[in-house]
Amino acid sequence: MTDATSIAALRATAEAAVKSARLQQRAGDVADLSPHEVQHLVHELSVYQVELEMQNEELRRTQAALSVSRDRYADLYNLAPVGTFTLDESGLILDVNLTGRRLLGESNALLLNAPFIRHVHPAERDRVHTWHRQLLRSNDAPTILKTRMIRLAGAPFHVQIVAAPVPEHPTSWRLAVADIEAITQAEDRFRLVFDHVPDGVALSDTTSRQLVLVNPAMCAMLGCTEAEALTLHLADLHPPTHLRQLERTIARQLAEGPRLAEVIPARRRDETTFPAELLVTGATLGGRPMLLTCLRDVSEKQRLLSELAQADRLASMGLLAAGIAHELNNPLSYVLYNIESLAEDLPAMARAMTHCINTLTSQLGTHASAPLLAEALAAITPTALTDADDRLRDAVDGIRRIVAITRNLGRFTRSDHTPPTPIRVNDSVEQALSIASHALKPRARIVTDLAASPRVLAREGELTQIFLNLLINASHALEGSAATENEVSVRTWVERDQVCIEVRDTGCGIPAEDQLRVFEPFFTTKPVGVGSGLGLSISSKLVAEFGGTISVTSAVGQGTSFVVKLPRVEDTPAPEPLP
Repeated sequence: MTDATSIAALRATAEAAVKSARLQQRAGDVADLSPHEVQHLVHELSVYQVELEMQNEELRRTQAALSVSRDRYADLYNLAPVGTFTLDESGLILDVNLTGRRLLGESNALLLNAPFIRHVHPAERDRVHTWHRQLLRSNDAPTILKTRMIRLAGAPFHVQIVAAPVPEHPTSWRLAVADIEAITQAEDRFRLVFDHVPDGVALSDTTSRQLVLVNPAMCAMLGCTEAEALTLHLADLHPPTHLRQLERTIARQLAEGPRLAEVIPARRRDETTFPAELLVTGATLGGRPMLLTCLRDVSEKQRLLSELAQADRLASMGLLAAGIAHELNNPLSYVLYNIESLAEDLPAMARAMTHCINTLTSQLGTHASAPLLAEALAAITPTALTDADDRLRDAVDGIRRIVAITRNLGRFTRSDHTPPTPIRVNDSVEQALSIASHALKPRARIVTDLAASPRVLAREGELTQIFLNLLINASHALEGSAATENEVSVRTWVERDQVCIEVRDTGCGIPAEDQLRVFEPFFTTKPVGVGSGLGLSISSKLVAEFGGTISVTSAVGQGTSFVVKLPRVEDTPAPEPLP
């Protein structure tokens, strides 16, 4: 009912009461009422009756609405997504809704008048008790608390509690308890990934570009702590000379999506720079637009690409060398034949010339022949003839060495996909020494101790490559010291069913922390351009392919020893190659 209706109803009720009083006073003389007064009295009573019926109807409607509201409140209270607990000053539970009972897995009878702290995890009870005391004593106490509780079965779970005082009972507090176990697990999973992803990840405000969240990888990449990183802006992560490129990259990736990372220099806290792949995408945090930035340090990647390019160039040079060796074989063959023929014919020619001179001298006499043969005798003295013979023989030896080198180089660079065959180790060792001699002889003495060794199952070119890689590695270790003080020794021996080969040098040695990595691809301690970091890795893989092992022993300043052990096979002749 409206206020006007209520006032009118009250007035009517009051008038009816007055008239009723009059009737009571005049009950004894009703007979004295005039017909008009009787008629008016009957009308007033009828109005009064109608008013009472209307009030009763309004009261029934109000009670029905109140009942519906009470049921709705009960439903909202009991079926709310959070458990609601009302606690008195001592922490006893005065009331709990259905969600709260389900949350703890206990009945209403067991929860009412029981201490709320009993359902808190034992490790958290002191903290929750202190928080409850603070709520009672101070209006400034925090009203939100994250803690752990336990169910009836004893299983712990994470909750968030929001506290509010009960208006009609100032010392009582109503707690809204939300189960956040799923959220906590999701946060833990996110934190696990976020903290351990190897790329640097940062979240920054879209407008100010202020960093608001960084992972440990980003801090390590920038060389600063998390607190220091959160004082930076996105532009602080890159050199000033590349800020325009940064803005163009961000605009393009936001418009097109971060399909491909773009390489841009990044800057550390100490002002040093490094190449980094940049990915930027839009994100939202608490309704605020954000920029999610991912940085990946590609210094090692670029170094590996450089090493791969160097390895590719070396491979191309190897193919070129193989082609040159093949092309040199034919002219070297006839040059060697001609010089060998001259070396063989020269002594006979010298003897024939000596015989002719002696014959002329005897026929003409010494005095007559001397003027005629003086010039010839001066040119073909025994010393000159011996010297010419020696030079020819040296030339023959040099040509033979060139032929051997070109043949070994061609054999070494030949791509061989045939199955392994029995090969004598010493032959491959000698081939490797021949190829590497130009690098070793100017730097060290070469000492060999090649015992008679059985054969091993391998491919000739690849077996030679193993030893050549070890010898070249030894030559690099000797650089910078006097050749007279250095030594490279190669030794072979048999140990039970294995053929052992050792390549030892007296070079700079390998630090202990690097010895476990020397067989990794692209790992090298040599200056850029000196080594590709592939030699020992390739050797290790080839040795393993042939069923053997390779090990390293080294001491800084004393030298390094590599020992290759390969399974021996029966010492039977290798099959003759097909023509």
